[in-house]
Order: sequence, then structure tokens, then C-alpha cells
Amino acid sequence: MCIISNSLVSYLIICNSKLRTIVNLLILNLAISDIIACLSIYPFIYIDLAETRIRGVNANLLCGFTNGLSGFFAAAIESFITLSVFSITRYLIINHPLKLSWRLELKNMKWVFGFTWTLSFVIVIPNLISFKYDENFKLCKRNWARGVNPLVYFTFTTIIGLLLPLSSLLFTYFTSLYTLYIKGQLRENTLNRNSAVSEKNFETKKKALKWLGFLVFVYLICWAPFGTYWFFSVIFGKYSANNYDDVKKGIRLLRLTLFFAALNTVLNPIIYAYKSKQLRSAFKLLIKLRVRAESTSTLKSTFFDELEIIEQNASI
Repeated sequence: MCIISNSLVSYLIICNSKLRTIVNLLILNLAISDIIACLSIYPFIYIDLAETRIRGVNANLLCGFTNGLSGFFAAAIESFITLSVFSITRYLIINHPLKLSWRLELKNMKWVFGFTWTLSFVIVIPNLISFKYDENFKLCKRNWARGVNPLVYFTFTTIIGLLLPLSSLLFTYFTSLYTLYIKGQLRENTLNRNSAVSEKNFETKKKALKWLGFLVFVYLICWAPFGTYWFFSVIFGKYSANNYDDVKKGIRLLRLTLFFAALNTVLNPIIYAYKSKQLRSAFKLLIKLRVRAESTSTLKSTFFDELEIIEQNASI
């Protein structure tokens, strides 16, 4: 479900140039990160190195992707950073609508995404190489290199991958709330309240802010169990790496918390469709045509013909 729905979102945006707005490109980046997150969970669930002949360096590297979930965490960090960029763009539009030089441009999006993805993968490199395959336990264990303090790494990743994006989300969101609902009401008393343009502009900004707030709320709720688990396992060292039962218990608990984190990747496309009339209409149209279509070529041509009509009657 996660891969299908996010792939559909990506397909709609990539294949139709008229959907490639700043907002939709950020949605595309979120969808791609969700796809990578979903694909990265499968090795953790289905690959058991004890049943394979992979050993040595290759086994250690594979441990970083299975139990280490390095791909999943890189995608998660990218999602959070993208949400932060999302909130900053909304903040600039609501709080500084006249300062056009501060806004993102389509031509710069590839550099933004390149930087954020590079940062996300660099952050998880220590996590990737910290896992080793234990021949005695027949499972992957975290084994930090000498001189590496896991608490320092945890603090660094928490600040860069969580606290900074979260701080920007909260600051931009509540500042925008203040601008719309407090300063906006004061401004209404001095301006013409019958201005249809001003009223429409206000409603558009309000809907965008509510949608962003809901997206962030769902993200935080889904990731709270894993964040709590990670905090206690690192800070208090609850699970001993030298005890087989404790290691297995930690893996079971990790899988439980990951269920909620993975749920976020399923919910995101639903939230995207709720926000965008074009995406919502395109979803319905594509599903309807797939049921009716007799060939792929017929489906594609009919879909884009009808999508042109949707674009003329709906705006994001």
C-alpha cells in the first residue's frame, strides 16, 4: 500500500509538468523518501543472515541495512528536513509575502534536494558501519569502534535530524498562526472587510497552514514511539549487547515501534490528496481508467487528455 500510493503520487507529478510547483515537488520528495523507507524495512523483516552463507565484511555491511535500518533512517531524516523546508516556504508566503527574493524557485529545487539527501546519508554512515554479525548469537549486534561514543552520535543525530527541523517547524507554524489569526484580525479592523480578494487570500493561507499542521502532527505521532525507544535504549542502555535474550527483546520492541513509523508512509499520500484538488482528481481518474483501460497506451493518452480538463477546473 505504501509503495503503490507513493509511487502513484510520484508518477502524477513527474509525468505532468503542470503539477511541478514548489509545493508539489516537495510532496514528490516526501513520496520518494517514503518509498525508500518502505523498501528499507523489508530486509529488516525478511532477511535472516543466519540462514545465508554471507559472512565477514559483507555480513557486517548487510547488518547495517537490516538491523541497522540505515536506508530507513536516511529516508526518515530526509522527510523531516523536507517538512521543515515545507514549513519555511509557508512561513515566507504568510509572513513576508512581498519579499520574493526569499522564496524558493523551481530551478533551485534540485540543489535543495541534493543537499538534503546528501546530509541525510552522511548522518547515517556511523550507524551503517557500527553493526557487526555475531557468529555466537547468529544475529547482528551494534559494536561501536574504539573511541566512538554512542551518546555523542545520538546527540548529534538528534540535533541535526530532529531538533533543528522540529524547531523550525514549530517556530514557523506558530509564527504563521500569530500572523494569520492575531495580526490578521487587527488588520481587518482597518482595511475594507468586504474585499473579496483579501478574504480569498486569507482563506487560502489558512487552509495551507491547517494542512501543514495536520501533516506535521501525523508525522510526530507516528514517530513518537520510535523516538522514545531510541532515547531510552541509548541514554539508559536498557538492552545489553552481551545478552542474547536482551538483544532479541530489543529487536522485537524495535519492530513494534517501526510499525507506527511505517504507518506514516501510508498516511502521507492520503494527506497529499486531501490537500490538492488536482492530485485528488487525478487519483480518482487514474484508478477509474485503470479499471476500464484495455491497453497501457489507451490508458496513458486518455489519462492526460482528461487531466488537462481537471487542470482547467481545479487549482492547488
